[in-house]
Amino acid sequence: MKFTYELLQNREGDIRRDAAYLMGVVVTSFDEEYTKELPDGVILKIDAVNRFTIWKAYLEKDNQS
Repeated sequence: MKFTYELLQNREGDIRRDAAYLMGVVVTSFDEEYTKELPDGVILKIDAVNRFTIWKAYLEKDNQS
């Protein structure tokens, strides 16, 4: 994500466009759902980091500079 974010500052428009597309793909496919059946008594731990927290972090990145 850091690499593609840095590519957004490139002078070439096609590089910026490709970087933005890749960032979108990574963010939207980040937290795939766990589809396997869990044994009885096992609780799946949910991570605090998900696609929305990543998206929010990069939206706020410009405000931190």
